[in-house]
Amino acid sequence: MAGRRTSQKQAIKAVIENATRPLTVPDIHKLALDHCEGMGIATVYRAVNRLVENGWLKEVNLPGQPTRYELHSLDHHHHFHCATCEQVFDIAAPCQDLTSHLPDNFNVTRHEVTFYGTCGRCPTAT
Repeated sequence: MAGRRTSQKQAIKAVIENATRPLTVPDIHKLALDHCEGMGIATVYRAVNRLVENGWLKEVNLPGQPTRYELHSLDHHHHFHCATCEQVFDIAAPCQDLTSHLPDNFNVTRHEVTFYGTCGRCPTAT
C-alpha cells in the first residue's frame, strides 16, 4: 500500500512540474490518471493541500474562479484568464514601471496583475 501512495504522490508532482499553466485540482486529477490509474480525486485534494502547507505549491486565486495551483519556485509572473475556455495562463511581464506610479512613501511588498480576455486558441467574441 505504501508503494501505491508514493506512486500517486509522484504522479501528482509530475503533473504539476510539467504544467505550463496553473491547474485546478480536477485538472491535476485528470492528468495524473494517465500516470496512476484509479487515483481518487480526494487523494489529489489531500496531496495538494500538503504540498501547499510544505511550501512546494502556491495558490493562484482569481475572483469567482476555482483555486489553481502552481510551483512556488516559479519566478515572479502574472496571469491571463481566458473568458471563453476559462483556462489561466502564465504571463511574463516586467514590473519595474508599476511602482513608479505610487504616491511617495508607499512601500510595495507584493503585487498581482491578471489580464482578462480571450486566449489565442479560442474564437474572439464579435
